[in-house]
Amino acid sequence: MTTYAAEKQDTEPTLYEQIEEAKNELSRLYCRFDFENDPDRMDEIIFLLCAAESKYSALMEKARRKAS
Repeated sequence: MTTYAAEKQDTEPTLYEQIEEAKNELSRLYCRFDFENDPDRMDEIIFLLCAAESKYSALMEKARRKAS
């Protein structure tokens, strides 16, 4: 019998996987930004970019702390 915490840990992505996914999300958003022409959509993409950059920075800081 497994516990919920053990199941969650098995399915939770590693820190490295989280960083890679955040990096991929940033890349996708930068591509959308480069090709978008609608000013309203640009605002949305900029907002999403700021959030994705914050998430990536937080994950990198977590990795730095873990490495020390």
